[in-house]
Amino acid sequence: MLRTATRRLGQAALLPAARQKSTSHRVQGVLFDFDGTLTHTDHIHFDVWVELTNRLGYPQPLTEQFFQENISGRHNDEVLREMFPLLDEPTVKSCGMQKEEMFRKAAKHRLQPLPGLMKFIQWLEQQNIPKVMVTNAPKENVQFMEKVLQIEKHFPHKVLADDCKRPKPHPEPYLKGLEVLGIEASAALAFEDSRAGTASATAAKIPTVGVLTTLSEKQMKACGATHTIKDYTELGRLQALIRGDC
Repeated sequence: MLRTATRRLGQAALLPAARQKSTSHRVQGVLFDFDGTLTHTDHIHFDVWVELTNRLGYPQPLTEQFFQENISGRHNDEVLREMFPLLDEPTVKSCGMQKEEMFRKAAKHRLQPLPGLMKFIQWLEQQNIPKVMVTNAPKENVQFMEKVLQIEKHFPHKVLADDCKRPKPHPEPYLKGLEVLGIEASAALAFEDSRAGTASATAAKIPTVGVLTTLSEKQMKACGATHTIKDYTELGRLQALIRGDC
């Protein structure tokens, strides 16, 4: 069962790292986005948004470029308010829930961990480096995807959309993630794939690795990513980043 942000924050002292300024460049905690960062989901979300916006009568076809620039990584409610300003708030909430139900149905047999992810996670755990998931995804999606990917035990600490008043691209989610880990931004490393997520992490002053499932290296660097990776098979490079060797 997922715990509330308050409960997670209350348990921050139990994590290995203490809140203090880093005395070295070694990373003391890692923050992971979920969609597009742990598993490739943007193509599924795009298909679902196309279907939903068609149903709602959006006046023009939804393109992948529009999706990447205006939807990917953002909270459903914010997107729906912008695209359909005449919708009342109960309808916005209802459509957002409907979109996620459509996603879970479409994604059930299409999700796989990104290549190399499990080896990297296991290495972090062997090094006693704590990690936290920071995502705009609703609780139901997180539970569903964790179960499909079989990663529940690896992410006991989470900051979810419902835990924040202001979702990504606001820095609040990642600031809460730092509180969970009990470390300063300079001692952390974030992994993100979207413009909104990278904006959130970098606004929280966290060095950020861009995972190139969604955007190009040039686009991720323009968003503020300090490094980029194709996936987690670059284990040696990732280990060097964690150790502060590069």
